[in-house]
Amino acid sequence: MAPKSASSQVRLTSPRPTQLTQWERLEAFRKEGILCDLCVKSSDGKEFRVHAVVLALASEKLRKQLEQAGNGGASRELAAGIPGDALAAVLDFVYSGEARVDARMVPEVARMARRWELTVLQETLVSSLSGEDGTLTPEVVAGLFALGEPFGEQLGAAARAFVLANFSACAQTEPFFRWPQKVLEHLLKSDHLVVASEEEALTLVARWCRFKDGREEGAVAALAAVRWPLLSASVLDALAAEGKVALAGTFRAAVAERSAAARDAHNGLSDASNFASLVPHVRQAYAGWWAGLGSSARGGLVIAGKGAEGKAPFFGSASFASLVPAGSTFAMAGLEERYQKAVAWESGKTMPNDRKLLCYGFFKQAAVGDVDGDQPYAVQFEKRSKWDAWNAVKGMSKEEAMKNYIEELEKQIKDFDPQNPGF
Repeated sequence: MAPKSASSQVRLTSPRPTQLTQWERLEAFRKEGILCDLCVKSSDGKEFRVHAVVLALASEKLRKQLEQAGNGGASRELAAGIPGDALAAVLDFVYSGEARVDARMVPEVARMARRWELTVLQETLVSSLSGEDGTLTPEVVAGLFALGEPFGEQLGAAARAFVLANFSACAQTEPFFRWPQKVLEHLLKSDHLVVASEEEALTLVARWCRFKDGREEGAVAALAAVRWPLLSASVLDALAAEGKVALAGTFRAAVAERSAAARDAHNGLSDASNFASLVPHVRQAYAGWWAGLGSSARGGLVIAGKGAEGKAPFFGSASFASLVPAGSTFAMAGLEERYQKAVAWESGKTMPNDRKLLCYGFFKQAAVGDVDGDQPYAVQFEKRSKWDAWNAVKGMSKEEAMKNYIEELEKQIKDFDPQNPGF
């Protein structure tokens, strides 16, 4: 056999598992302080010795930052600006791909992931917190908003949906009191905010104001997001009376002034939005309320004016309550009135689940429009049942949904009030 031709190179290949094992030893080197050339400092004074090359591999932004800093023959330093516990979790993830994070530190980890552009960590946070089995909690979400800065599009959307649906629970946490005024005001303006009553929204603004000195000006600005005519008449009277002893320019004086003005435009009913069990306190709107430019884009006319004493509020979101589809003003007025009476009548009534779910579907279609979001899993029985009921009437016009809602309730009247002729 002829000898193989000589080659100028010999290829040597290490098994992949061996290569990975060598990489994993970097974590041990870090913990032992071996060959570390970078010191990362936390906001609470802790120092972490790491390998600059590892951080550079994890983030292109850090690579450029470290290259620009150079070496200069001395160990380099990098300020992280987050607490030591959060920084330790970030570094653990960078080195090993996993970390255990205390719930209180999740917002700080999210801050650092975004600041250092740690893409993999950002994606992991999104999947861990906002997935089907996500671990979003009131404390975590309140902490994210306390940052006062963006924390990623996907995580931001999930956190916003959570805080609007669980506003009261988030407001009971410590991070709530660290929210910037603009964050509080932005959330209070939302048409999808779930609160037990408008009194609760006002109370939370007052608590936020009292927590820290120097917040009166910001709290007064946030009062613009409270829907004053939805407060009960007795509360408005009491708050307006306090203005007689309040100092001008203070938070109490602003509350009294707005209460007095709202009393003249009061709608006369407290929370009659109904379906407390199925639609837990969907926020109401009223004649004269306008959620903003986004609402007018849906096609309709803003109802101007203060409303009349004793007039019931329109129910549902502002897109339903404050906007009347163009071209049917007078016909809609009569239908709106019948619909309001039906909603108010149903409050507190107990009906069979199948009938109540049917009414729920019509109610949501009239108030919001077509169902939004993915179908809940079957194990989420209550959410799935409500979603299915709403989805069953997808595509139905607002007027048709209102008519069906009224007709369905009129079928139930005989069981509760045989003398009632209907709406």
